[in-house]
Amino acid sequence: MAFAAISSFVFLSNFSVASVTPGFEQIIETFDITVTQAGYLITVQILVLGLGVSELLSLSRSNSGRANDRT
Repeated sequence: MAFAAISSFVFLSNFSVASVTPGFEQIIETFDITVTQAGYLITVQILVLGLGVSELLSLSRSNSGRANDRT
């Protein structure tokens, strides 16, 4: 069950990263920033997404019944 929950979370979170891209032009004009600075929006989201998935997987392994049987 935990694997299914984490898998669906990861699947849906990829859409949130891609949803920022079409609004780059408006973001650049509104906040008066460069294209490089706007690109950091996606870079940071991808980094947090990768680190978050790693953390969720380690938590699910430590809290699952099978992981506790090994010790």
